[in-house]
Amino acid sequence: MSSSLRSTVFAGSVALASVLSPITGHAQGVMAQDLWAAWQDGVAVAGGTLSATETREGNQLVLSDLRLDMGGEAGVLQLEKVRLINQADGSVGVILPDSFPLMFEAPPRAGAADNALPEVVFFRVDAPELTLIVRGLGEKAEFQAASPDITLTLDRIVPPLPKTEGELAISATLGGFDLRYVQDLGAESPMLDAALSFATLNGVVQLTGAPDGQGEVSLNIGPSKLAASGAIPLTSPAVQALQDGSAGGVVGLGDIAAVLDAGLRMTASASFDGATVAARIEDADGEEARVSFAVAQAGAHAGLDAAATGLGFQLAGISLKTTGDFSQLEGVAIDHDGSMEMSVDEYRFSLNLGLNGWRGPQDWSVAYILRNIVLPDEVWEADEELRDLPRDPLTMAIDLAGKYGLRPEALAKGYEPSATELPFDNFSFKINELALAGFGADAKGQGGLSFDFTDLARFQGVPAPSGKLSFQANGIYALIDLMHKRGDIEDADLTGVRAMLMAVAKAGTTPDSLISEIEFRDKSVYLNGIKVY
Repeated sequence: MSSSLRSTVFAGSVALASVLSPITGHAQGVMAQDLWAAWQDGVAVAGGTLSATETREGNQLVLSDLRLDMGGEAGVLQLEKVRLINQADGSVGVILPDSFPLMFEAPPRAGAADNALPEVVFFRVDAPELTLIVRGLGEKAEFQAASPDITLTLDRIVPPLPKTEGELAISATLGGFDLRYVQDLGAESPMLDAALSFATLNGVVQLTGAPDGQGEVSLNIGPSKLAASGAIPLTSPAVQALQDGSAGGVVGLGDIAAVLDAGLRMTASASFDGATVAARIEDADGEEARVSFAVAQAGAHAGLDAAATGLGFQLAGISLKTTGDFSQLEGVAIDHDGSMEMSVDEYRFSLNLGLNGWRGPQDWSVAYILRNIVLPDEVWEADEELRDLPRDPLTMAIDLAGKYGLRPEALAKGYEPSATELPFDNFSFKINELALAGFGADAKGQGGLSFDFTDLARFQGVPAPSGKLSFQANGIYALIDLMHKRGDIEDADLTGVRAMLMAVAKAGTTPDSLISEIEFRDKSVYLNGIKVY
């Protein structure tokens, strides 16, 4: 589709800079000349210059020898030709050839002579169906870009790399690319929404012909999504009150709640299914080493609005594999020649707090998970403290959730609790998961507690708890015996350690298992059914 609307990622980034800049434009449409002027103004605001030779061909503005110079170490980017087409619906299409050169001019390398010429890197971009449409400028604007495939390939470097550094090859392909951006800065609550997605991203960097060796690094990422959204109620009296309070150094949680209720919101998220980074290094003697790092799934989020705030990330199916001789590589502490593998089933963190103006009890949750860490034998052997321990997968999982509430006075400006006062009037938690495993032993917990903030006397200033917590452990005695055999526990201490365990736990239903229950009821504490407080 040689006549389709086409653009480069560069054109999209310049368009984004232009629509974000405070330029007064058309509310319902945009003209090519206006868009070009907005690009130039946007780059100027960022401290750079954008120039080109302008010619007219009917409803098209043709920009030849377009040059973007951001100054300093940022270098220079050049494009041979860009066409901006005025369309009947008031939008502007950006058109480039199916294949075109892209040039980056970088400053001379560190240590180069004062009269050294800049290093110029030429890429070839193949994007036969890349489309970009811009609608509106200034306060109300929108643009979208899409392409089934965009390929970037290194063409040449001027001056070329010295032969002693080998030959460099770089290529990357982005498949199923889609980018959308909308902003309305003239709304009662100025807002923006952006979303980027792609089906695949594949790239490779290769170095060959170098006297001291060669190698390559590749990157492969599966379906991915990134999104960001936000709105700020700038004209709301709540925002002005918050600004006034900040200027005076006195801000209350009630002020923040009012701004959130007025429409403040910010969210960001990212996710992808499958990513692999692989590297191959070969020295001058032909000895080869390989590294592969993979993640099956990943995601991250952060958000704030009137209902809640939270952040977190999750990685699943993590694996690291190496083959070859790494003993001569700098920064590698393990003297290893062969193959080595490690993996982690899950790595996750999250923190979420309900808000809703703190009107009544709100939900909260926190989680930190490292599940099934499988370490290679080489790691166990490298540490004398670990060498004799059972080499089971390691797990640490903490996942809690509950309710919390703030005293009404805690929302006031300048609130500071006294030494005997707590800002909360409600707090409870339950254990969704509590697990530790490794070295031949494991432990789990369950249950939950709630706290009575009207009773601070029974437990000396701590709100009176109620509820039950239960714990079960397996393999503890075997681990103690092993630590005694290794000398980690002295003979004189062994009996004391065993007695201490029996003081807080009782034997379980299976060999080498322990159970411990602590219950808070009737303002008393029971340990394994025995009242202890």
